[in-house]
Amino acid sequence: KTGIHHHGETSDLRLSPLRISQTLLSLWIRSATSCVANSFASDRITDASTASRGVLSANAATRPLLRAVRGAIESADDRAASALFAEWTESVVAVVGRMLEGYVGGKEYDNVRSGCVKFVETTVLCLSRRGEPMGGSRGRGLAGHRGSADDFALDDIPTGHPTITRELLESLAEFSFTVLRGLVEVGGQTRIERSVIEASATSNRLIDCIKPAALAFLDLASSNPEYYTTVPKDPTALDFKLQQKSYSLAINALSIIATARSGYFHEAATSLARRAQTPPLPSGDGLHRSGA
Repeated sequence: KTGIHHHGETSDLRLSPLRISQTLLSLWIRSATSCVANSFASDRITDASTASRGVLSANAATRPLLRAVRGAIESADDRAASALFAEWTESVVAVVGRMLEGYVGGKEYDNVRSGCVKFVETTVLCLSRRGEPMGGSRGRGLAGHRGSADDFALDDIPTGHPTITRELLESLAEFSFTVLRGLVEVGGQTRIERSVIEASATSNRLIDCIKPAALAFLDLASSNPEYYTTVPKDPTALDFKLQQKSYSLAINALSIIATARSGYFHEAATSLARRAQTPPLPSGDGLHRSGA
């Protein structure tokens, strides 16, 4: 017998492969959450390095764990589904907490901030619905991608569990996106990469239209800056400062809204669009006019 401890229980190799897989995923996400949540206050570099690895590990575990939750619900194992889901939600809370803490940290927390944003991207995509396939080869390509190991969406969660409902999962996605929106409003310093939309090929045309349209509108917004309300950005409050990366975050966050998966982010769309109309202006801190 080989002992595997899971929630106070001891198992052996005669357990089903599904149960062993669930146990390993549980250990994976718990270890990642521990690295994210625990703080090494005496050594900021060690703290940032540990948290960064924890966030990356939690992000990598998200899709496999949600697929395990789906499998547990399909097999009517509500207890296992609830246990796995509870441990994953703890990682969401830990990552969001680190995300907020990291924005008042120094450069050593750059990787933590970047990893947290990537985790939020994964959460939003996994807990929102798929778009309708397009016709032609692009539609067939998207259908093929949906069956890949890297794809997961709200539609994959079966009904029947007493607490893990699609409404709950949508609220978690909206919570994560609201945090991202808030960081954009105060001038976040992390850039969202285009990979956030790779799983949503149907939105490419929308994004190709939104980005140049938003960039072109900047001339109109800058010619009459008093017409648009802006969020106060006091550099002394939490040491936030508007930078080029902040604007890049706003433009790329619009890509999430453009995806067909995120139809319930209507309220956030207005806020992000307004933020996109307020680009960083040239200043004496190295941000040139071409960058703006």
